[in-house]
Amino acid sequence: MSEPSERELSPEESLQLITRQQHHANRKLGGHHLWYWTPWGVTWLISFGLFFLYYGLDGAPYVAMPQAVPLIVLFSLMLVAISWTAFIGIRSTRHIQGASSTQGMMFGFTWTFGFLTVIATGIYFKDFIPEDQIGLLWAGLSVGVTGMLYMAGAAIFNDRSMFGLGLWISVVNAIGITAGPGWHALLTATAGGGGMLLGGLVLHMHDRGRS
Repeated sequence: MSEPSERELSPEESLQLITRQQHHANRKLGGHHLWYWTPWGVTWLISFGLFFLYYGLDGAPYVAMPQAVPLIVLFSLMLVAISWTAFIGIRSTRHIQGASSTQGMMFGFTWTFGFLTVIATGIYFKDFIPEDQIGLLWAGLSVGVTGMLYMAGAAIFNDRSMFGLGLWISVVNAIGITAGPGWHALLTATAGGGGMLLGGLVLHMHDRGRS
């Protein structure tokens, strides 16, 4: 006697299944808000907090230190954050075939090569600007590229929250650059880094609730 065939899904059930699978794929590719946002939130909160102490808001430093200290901390933590972001992007798609896997892998590598461009640009132009503005050059480039990469990732993964984050970072960066080094450091540390940590945690809890 032959085995009974599986019941065919109704159009409504098929649509629900497709929706669940799409939601799962989006989370797998771009929805790991806590994983993507936390390393950058920590990086900016610490490194730009040091820049803020170095510059101060009125041009007088709050803590005496060589400018190399916040720069070294920024580059070191950025290296960790970039590596982690690339790793998560590649790891999230290793079991996914087709275009989605390619998109995730390319997005992961984009972070690495995007910041290679930042480093090359900063090294070249640092000799053409005043020494007290070098930190702002590196900071503005780094934050600006990060904001654009988040918005690009949002377009790839159809993630509105990631786009909102990229837009927020870009606005904070533009306002900070206009206001000057001390304000840029303060805004990036608090509104950028702190906001990223808080937003990542809130969205992570939201994702868990939907699951």
